[in-house]
Amino acid sequence: MFGKHQDGGKTVPINVGNLDAIARGASAVLLLIVAAFMNHLPVLSLAVAILALFFGGTALTRQCPVYRLLDVSTSRRTRS
Repeated sequence: MFGKHQDGGKTVPINVGNLDAIARGASAVLLLIVAAFMNHLPVLSLAVAILALFFGGTALTRQCPVYRLLDVSTSRRTRS
């Protein structure tokens, strides 16, 4: 199926496009670097690291739960 991932028998639509995934991946790397330099503020550093993991995860899986809630897609792949 074009534009969908197989997930245990269910199809999960891709809603993160190529450019969006690249931007999310780059943001994840930058946020992890920022988190590493924020050792003096551990709570804020942890929050930034969690945000980086979210961006990295959505970039790798090409699925964003926020986009799904808002019914938004930056992917051109709309065929099933």
